Amino acid sequence: MSPGMRAFLLPGGEECQHLAFRPDGGAVAMASHRGVGVMSLPEGHVRSLGLQPSSLQAMVWTEAGLTLADAEGGTVLVDEAGRVRAEAAGVGVLAVGQGALLRLRTPEGAARYGGTPALEVLDASTLGLQRSLPLEGQVLAVQGAHALVASSRGVTLVDWERGRELHRAELPDLPSGSWVRRDAVSVALAPDGRRYVVSGHDHAWLGELGSAPRWLPEHGVCAFLPEGILVGASLLDEGGSPQAVLRLTGLPLLTRAVAVSADGRWVALQHQGALYVHALGTLGARQAARPGAVRPVTALALSPDGRCLAGTTTQGELLFWDTEAGKLRAAVDTRNHDAAALGFTADGRLLVGTSRGVEVWDPEGPRRLESWMTPELTHVRTLSVRGDRALAVGRERAVLFDAAGGALAVFGPWKEASQRNVTLVGGDLHPSGEAVLLLREREEALLLGAQGEAQGSLPPLRHGVFHAGGEALLTSDGRGSELRRFPLQDEPTETRADFELAASMRQGLLWAKRQDLGVFPLDAQAPTWVRRFHDPIGALAVGLGTQTIYTSGEARWIAERDLRDGRLRRALPAGSGGQVRALALDPSGELLAVGDGEGRIHLWRLGAVPERLSMLDGTSLQPEGTLFDPGEMGPVQALAFPGALVAVCGHHMLHWVSPGTMALDRNVCARRDVHARGLSADGRRAWNGGEFFGLGDEVEVLDVDTGQTLAKMPGPLGSDQRIALSPQGDRLLMTSSPGQGTEIALWSVQGPRRLATLHVDRPIRQARFLPDGSVGMWLDAPAPDDEDEGVSGPGLLCRWDVAACVVERWLPSTLGLTDAHGVEVGGGRALFWGWGPQQIVDLASGERIAALSPHELASVTAGALSADGRVAVTADGLGEIRVWDASTGAWRASFCSTLDGGTWVRTAEVVRDVPGPHWKDQAAETRAAHEQRALLHDDEHDDEQEAGREGERG
Repeated sequence: MSPGMRAFLLPGGEECQHLAFRPDGGAVAMASHRGVGVMSLPEGHVRSLGLQPSSLQAMVWTEAGLTLADAEGGTVLVDEAGRVRAEAAGVGVLAVGQGALLRLRTPEGAARYGGTPALEVLDASTLGLQRSLPLEGQVLAVQGAHALVASSRGVTLVDWERGRELHRAELPDLPSGSWVRRDAVSVALAPDGRRYVVSGHDHAWLGELGSAPRWLPEHGVCAFLPEGILVGASLLDEGGSPQAVLRLTGLPLLTRAVAVSADGRWVALQHQGALYVHALGTLGARQAARPGAVRPVTALALSPDGRCLAGTTTQGELLFWDTEAGKLRAAVDTRNHDAAALGFTADGRLLVGTSRGVEVWDPEGPRRLESWMTPELTHVRTLSVRGDRALAVGRERAVLFDAAGGALAVFGPWKEASQRNVTLVGGDLHPSGEAVLLLREREEALLLGAQGEAQGSLPPLRHGVFHAGGEALLTSDGRGSELRRFPLQDEPTETRADFELAASMRQGLLWAKRQDLGVFPLDAQAPTWVRRFHDPIGALAVGLGTQTIYTSGEARWIAERDLRDGRLRRALPAGSGGQVRALALDPSGELLAVGDGEGRIHLWRLGAVPERLSMLDGTSLQPEGTLFDPGEMGPVQALAFPGALVAVCGHHMLHWVSPGTMALDRNVCARRDVHARGLSADGRRAWNGGEFFGLGDEVEVLDVDTGQTLAKMPGPLGSDQRIALSPQGDRLLMTSSPGQGTEIALWSVQGPRRLATLHVDRPIRQARFLPDGSVGMWLDAPAPDDEDEGVSGPGLLCRWDVAACVVERWLPSTLGLTDAHGVEVGGGRALFWGWGPQQIVDLASGERIAALSPHELASVTAGALSADGRVAVTADGLGEIRVWDASTGAWRASFCSTLDGGTWVRTAEVVRDVPGPHWKDQAAETRAAHEQRALLHDDEHDDEQEAGREGERG
């Protein structure tokens, strides 16, 4: 949660089209298709003004009141009670000036509703027309006496008080044939009255009066803020370089409405049924876990001097490591999800392939310098930088650039027999810069000169890389690889192991495929090696003239390896760990157990500053002497902490009497086919559905101490299956949807026997046991023809009293809790968690105590509430954990275990970043590595391979 951010749920989860702060910042007006309301701050109370415009075009709040421009009703001024104070004919885009109201009548609006395009100055109290300036545009921004009118073609700056035009400038033409739409949907003017942003649906322009504007790939609602420039969900610096992406639950905070308070203290943004109010100066200040890759790493590149390692991920992050210091120097969220290719130029600039071309970055800032755009180049998949030339291979075309970004040549497109364009799957640039290899899907690979002249062809290929010396070409067809001489000669070649990634080194080529990493030497007599690791390799970089390899992939951590044999030297600092699957507080609420999907169990002591007491690490980065081999534990499915700590993960049921030491006193593994999925709250019983639990499969209840089967019941037959054990483990709840509705079955473990069955006529989102033994249920909203007027749109929360055979309302549906994934109950309170803001509810009154802000980088995947109801905990899909005061909803701390084995803790006063303890000789080489190498190498190398196998287990 960003410091200074508050979250407020909107009635009915409505989406706002317009927001406006009251001049004193003490309230914000919200307009949606349901009507207009006012939220008081900081309480968050909402009241309706009783207004329901048919087609609201704009809304602003002046000292005189709230002004709305409605396509059907004209422009109207109302007070805070919704009473009309003044009316005026005409509609348009509204903005607030000093003591006046400005209205821009657009060409589209004038054609539809009458009048002529103009910028009108109205009296803010009476809406009387004071003056009119003949101007055409779509959007309007005001700073003091200056007004900026923008269209898709240009901008015009006027002094609206004096009625004078000050400056007019055209926006540059987009590249000929560009698919980017040219329009204007938002404009912002800086407080200095000179800098501006014009944004369309696909792009934006950042400019300064008297200078040529700069094209930006970002787009959306824009505003100048103290911490930068907001364009859509991206926060840019003054030069237009991305600094952060505003995210909630990992998704960009895309909003139609942004409002900045007149006193410059607050900014309000609406997103998915909630209003988020940030204290200015905190927007983009991430209180999330330690910076690092939050998604799988897709590409790595090493600078020419070997001092900077750059990486990118599937989420579009750019990461920069200082290789000498072994530290992460910067992490920038660019929102370029298609940034799958990286390459350094000879002068140290970083090229980033994106869906719209190539971006050029200064890694020292880091900051974006410029964008290389050609209309032919989209979705860049590979980048090859050789000397002063760079080859960018896109979906259907490839472009050869010079060092300044000029297009030297464009290759493609080619047509299939069906007349569709052939898709390119990769390519490479010869070190001389005079030959290009292009790989086409299901078509011959082409060798072309720098001007497109044909030089040869090869059978269809998936991968191809030139050696840095230019004398060899390594290719793969998906079945095997061949190392060919270049220029190509008509000679037989030896088929080698297949590869997916390759990089040139001085003596040959380094290759990787999934978990295998090896070397193909140019000299067939030279020594070679192959190693197999636990974590698949999805990104690879090596520096020419160095003895260092960098690898990464889905596991998200960066390995620095020795080029001579692939052994791990160190792991570079990484971000937070894997998805938290389970949380459990001990009875005192002072100790927290955390289980994640990577196979790690952490024990934390909560206090003023949380502290990790111990960790059982089942990943490839585990310390030596760990009880389990990497991957053996499996994801942690459930935890119980009634005193001793109990965990189920994979086919293991683990038990600690003294969890602070992580020294197991029992590891119950009754059968290899046991895959326990849930626990009773007392930790005595678990339920098992097998590794691949499906329709109708049996459900077993197991004794955690012995692993023995206590009962078997037929599993649910429908979809959307949910199963839960009662707190004492004596009953089992099963729900499924065999048809339109849902069947809920309650079983007694003793016997076993079915105690009751309940059928409902609509889907159930979730069901669980409550402390009193009843069942709480989340029901979907009724069908449109449902005659029960008491059931509201958000759905229904019900309580099934099994003993009395009664189903009754549990909590008001207006709380908006039916989208929750889970609930934890304690001390008369309930914590509902899932998508959007988490909520703490008082069960006696049914009133909301607090709405907790969503995690920025991932959705919440687990929650916990102490037995006394005072401490709430939420955790997300990236391993970050947050502690809240359940009485007030106040945030207390954020913390996590990091991928490299360290910890990261943040409170309002303290930030602690402890690196991981790793150092071993190598990282997670599997037990099958020796056998794999024996298949790939001659027997004469066996002794050397056996020595290399010692170290990490896999």
